[in-house]
Amino acid sequence: MGTEVHHCTASLSEKAAAITITLTAPNKTFNLAGLQIANIVIPNRELSKAFGEQATKIGINLTNTFGMVAQEAAYTKGEPWLEELLSYLKENYATLKSFIDRRIPSLKVFPLEGTYLPWLDCRVLGLSDAELHDLFLKKARLWLDDGTMFGTGGSGFMRINIACPRNVLIKALEQLENAIKTNA
Repeated sequence: MGTEVHHCTASLSEKAAAITITLTAPNKTFNLAGLQIANIVIPNRELSKAFGEQATKIGINLTNTFGMVAQEAAYTKGEPWLEELLSYLKENYATLKSFIDRRIPSLKVFPLEGTYLPWLDCRVLGLSDAELHDLFLKKARLWLDDGTMFGTGGSGFMRINIACPRNVLIKALEQLENAIKTNA
């Protein structure tokens, strides 16, 4: 939702492209995860051959025809839907940020960078990671990603999914607000 632009490593130089395997997929953007479809770009022929041999050995070289058709439809006809989705997610992020700033100012919301999963900085609550998990899961009845899933730097953080109907997001934030108030 910010102005960040992703640059594939392979696009940086011919030298980078020669040692890079670029993997992309429409799975999260277009909700096609169950169709197991992806794109693999390997400019280096030797690397491509080695990758193909390994993919065959572990059985991931099969083509999903339904997934290919869905991917083509998403890429060729999905832009209007995607633009609406991005706008909706931007509004959900603004709702999250405004709610936290006004009603749970002890928490901080990190800016988004190419995702719909903002980080909540909960360190000011002074809870251990186990206590923070308990607060969110058992008291607020919210199942978020614990920051520690992503390493020790995630201690004191939670990650919330804002790719949901706005009324669901607001209900979740109200539950969190009530849990924090009763936990104080």
